[in-house]
Amino acid sequence: MQADPNLLLSLVIPGKPRPKERPRVIYKKGRTWTYTPKPTLDYQILISNQIRFQANGVYDEGPLKLQLTIVHPRPKSRPRYIPAEEWKLKVRCWRPAKPDGDNVLKLVMDAITKSKIIRDDSQIVQVSWISLTAAVDESPFVRVVLRRLDWGATC
Repeated sequence: MQADPNLLLSLVIPGKPRPKERPRVIYKKGRTWTYTPKPTLDYQILISNQIRFQANGVYDEGPLKLQLTIVHPRPKSRPRYIPAEEWKLKVRCWRPAKPDGDNVLKLVMDAITKSKIIRDDSQIVQVSWISLTAAVDESPFVRVVLRRLDWGATC
């Protein structure tokens, strides 16, 4: 099997997917300070380091496509949004619930930028994600795939 020359990064981040939290604002001595909550920042740095390690010095300035597969932990009991028939199959199923996929996406995009394998997240011109509930006995994870795109846009 031949390697995909457009593949920039393929990474699985084990553990429960985390969304990017909203920035916090504090007022101190007449000044306004905005900061990212520490749990979000720590998780972002962890992902950034994993990306940097796997990318092994690769840097790209062209247009990119980002694909995420977000697999959330399977709850002990069936959520209302999953039909009973689907739940009984004990396989992965769609997850139309919080945290939203776009908030997980924001955290991953910020981590990619922080890893310095790309110049800026504005290079990511095509994005797709799927948000799933894990199958029975499956651990949660986020799969990140980043590919180079040709400069000639095909729409």
